Amino acid sequence: MKNRLFPGWSQKTLPVLPILLILCMILAGCGQGTQGKSSNAPTLPSESTPSSEASASPSEPSETPSLSTVAPSETTFVPSGTTVTDPLVFTCGKITGAPGKTVTVPVLLSNNPGIAGYSITMEYDDSKLEFQSAVSKAPGTVGTTNSTVSGKVRLMWTLGGGNHITVNDAACCEVTFRIKDNAPLGESPLTLCLDGNMDSVFRVSESFAIYNVPVAFRAGSVTINTAA
Repeated sequence: MKNRLFPGWSQKTLPVLPILLILCMILAGCGQGTQGKSSNAPTLPSESTPSSEASASPSEPSETPSLSTVAPSETTFVPSGTTVTDPLVFTCGKITGAPGKTVTVPVLLSNNPGIAGYSITMEYDDSKLEFQSAVSKAPGTVGTTNSTVSGKVRLMWTLGGGNHITVNDAACCEVTFRIKDNAPLGESPLTLCLDGNMDSVFRVSESFAIYNVPVAFRAGSVTINTAA
């Protein structure tokens, strides 16, 4: 049979034609599918590299407290009849001296709400120190009792008329000791405490009622040194 559609093709070649046509259709369909997918697929936003400012970790908060956390300034005077919440602080000083010499130790007041009097005891090592005297550094009168009791001296002070002193961060009295000639070198502690009276450190209200003031003590010392 003569091939009229494709005269140049032999009878052996004709059976290949349908296969070629099918392959062409398949390839054409794949191409359209690929184009459809590429054209219809949503475009993803490009991932931008975060700037150094954005990627940096958040800065740590400053160590400086905010105004809301700053403690209020200490009150140096509280009117009569007002409740005192923070303790008044007695601080014994630290002094250096040589054997045979005299030394004067200050007793400081801080966080003072205003007091009308106190009666406290200073304890010391009487094998190293010998009590000499005590004087007031604030208006009023200071006295001592039991100065002959071994290693203890009571310090008493009062301001008459229901008045209060507001000495703050300063000496309320000074105590003088003589360092004994045979005192060994080194530090000799000085401690303060309440003397056990009902009204050891007190205020006076407007009605002249007496009430105690919360109090704390900080120890001091006399350092015995030949080079002093």
